[in-house]
Amino acid sequence: MFKTADVEFAIMEPSGDISVMLTRENQPLTPSHLGIKVGPEQEPQAVIMDGKILDEPLSTIGLNRAWLRSELEKLGVALENVYLGQVDSYGQLYVDLFDDKIKVPAPQQKAALYATLKNAKPIWKCSV
Repeated sequence: MFKTADVEFAIMEPSGDISVMLTRENQPLTPSHLGIKVGPEQEPQAVIMDGKILDEPLSTIGLNRAWLRSELEKLGVALENVYLGQVDSYGQLYVDLFDDKIKVPAPQQKAALYATLKNAKPIWKCSV
């Protein structure tokens, strides 16, 4: 929920967009706040194109056809229905289908992680 009390200042850009800076205590926590170094996120690898498996990018990221077929089965999608399939740096498969009427379930792994983190109780307090 948006509260104006959480805003330090806001500015309207020449494009018409509004940029908002939150007050210090309401800014999101980042790895740098915790002194954690993170590596760059790698670009997604196309592993299916026009219903055909691309073996080279699949093996480059350490996966195989069996893994890919298993993931497609979890989604309930046939290989020949996939226009483009990509694997992100977290190993999550995303597919774009030829037929937009076919609904693909949203990836649940990240949603489950978010729900777990949202319900977690902090074990320490940090002031920035």
